[in-house]
Amino acid sequence: MVRNRVPKVVDFALKWCKAKQRWIDHVYDHFINIYVDKNERKRAAHAVLGLHKGRPINFDFHKSIFWDHFDITDDEVEYWEYVEGWVDWFRSYFIYMNDVYMNSESEEECKNKLKTSFLKNTEESERDKLANFIIDCCKNYN
Repeated sequence: MVRNRVPKVVDFALKWCKAKQRWIDHVYDHFINIYVDKNERKRAAHAVLGLHKGRPINFDFHKSIFWDHFDITDDEVEYWEYVEGWVDWFRSYFIYMNDVYMNSESEEECKNKLKTSFLKNTEESERDKLANFIIDCCKNYN
């Protein structure tokens, strides 16, 4: 239920970080699997995903991580903060990057525009890879 209902832009960020399965496991372990009753599990999943009556209203990635758990390590906190940074970045810029994609004559033009605007502060070794990933995301978004 969680895998297919996460907002698309958050899904892109999780995939970029190669964190989607780990996030899903975390959500199930800490928020959903604690209930036995099927309806309670469904309600918990909807709460984590920010759904109301099956419709998205307000997904908050920060609230989907169980930060206060007694056995969360400093490494895990650092990892989830890293992932959250990418989620925030994708949520802030994806709509604009998608607009660049939609208004570009070619993928190469789009890639160049992305690299010189949204990705100019990204490490050069990652810039091409991220631009290609974003273009693939835009193809799946539209």
